[in-house]
Amino acid sequence: MSLRKIGKWNDIPDYLLPEMPEQGTTIVFKLYNTTFKDIDGKEHFVRSLSLPATSTVYDPKTKKTIPIGIITDTDDKGEHPTFHKFYLEPYKTAGTHNIVIGSSEITDSEYVYLMLASMRANNENASANSTPLYELYDAKENFVKKSKEISEKAAAYAHVGGLKDSDLSDVAILFGIEDTSDLEMVRAQIVMFADGDPKEYMKRIGDEDKEILATIKLAFKEGLVYRRDAELRMKSPDVKIVDLSSANDALIPQEYARFIKGHAQGDKMLALLKEQVKGEGRKGGRPKKAE
Repeated sequence: MSLRKIGKWNDIPDYLLPEMPEQGTTIVFKLYNTTFKDIDGKEHFVRSLSLPATSTVYDPKTKKTIPIGIITDTDDKGEHPTFHKFYLEPYKTAGTHNIVIGSSEITDSEYVYLMLASMRANNENASANSTPLYELYDAKENFVKKSKEISEKAAAYAHVGGLKDSDLSDVAILFGIEDTSDLEMVRAQIVMFADGDPKEYMKRIGDEDKEILATIKLAFKEGLVYRRDAELRMKSPDVKIVDLSSANDALIPQEYARFIKGHAQGDKMLALLKEQVKGEGRKGGRPKKAE
């Protein structure tokens, strides 16, 4: 479907026209600048909003800008078109404009116009220097995305909720929490991380080498292990752990992990370093049990 052409208006080539969705499909456009805050700081949707009745679309093949609009009438000579106006009420529609395809000729024209108009965000054929006033809202995509986010957060919450006080020191290492003297505070910090980035939380929890990588990072930061030339050494006792193949300190955790996993006494060596790391974290005093 195209828009009615008169004079310079709506001279739109077929390759620019959007594909029409199936009849009965509800298309949602999310409007911008639809809210305001009252004196108490509470946000509300505005009662009315208008969109420009005319716009443009850029044709990348001809490099021309085409003026567009929904023509509803002309003068007696078939000239000087009148355009359909968009008077919207965001407070009734939660800041959206909804179109049901096939419900009328004007609504189908609205879909074509709003898809082509340069004021649509993410429009690859928008004219230069256009200001976005709305976007096409993919209800299914956003629903799936939101559902996934909720599931990730639920999984992270469930894991945090299952942590015992005896688990907290080990888990704290994974998130770079150095001070473990107050277990209630440690748990709160872990909860905050899980809430802020549940995907990363579950990734760290599920990483096969998580304990090794987290332990060596904290140990290196605290000076419990250090580099001497091409060697990684323990501070106490002062012994060589492994020869390093790279001068890049950022690669030390990976080199240490490979060494520990391949060494016959790797588990014992890791346990010793973990105890030293935890000892540094407890220097503030004896761990307090979380309530």
